[in-house]
Amino acid sequence: MTMTYVGFDTRTGQILSVHHGRGDAKEAERSAREHAKVGEEHVGMMAVSTEAMKEGKHYKVDVGRKVLVGLEATEGGSGFSFGRTGRVGRG
Repeated sequence: MTMTYVGFDTRTGQILSVHHGRGDAKEAERSAREHAKVGEEHVGMMAVSTEAMKEGKHYKVDVGRKVLVGLEATEGGSGFSFGRTGRVGRG
């Protein structure tokens, strides 16, 4: 099972960064804190099974439960794309 590390704003649940595939959780967290445009004290990190994400869906983090929540594209959130180059898009 492939994991994706999701960095998020602990106040809003907005997804700030995504690190897909093999890698160290601590390295993903360090990178998220370094590149986020919020204070590093507001950056949370969680691991999510890549299989849990569906193409065409948008997501945010439920901060209280620390789970990924699916949204419709019209509700905002972040969309994921994995291929040769993974990226996160904002709606």
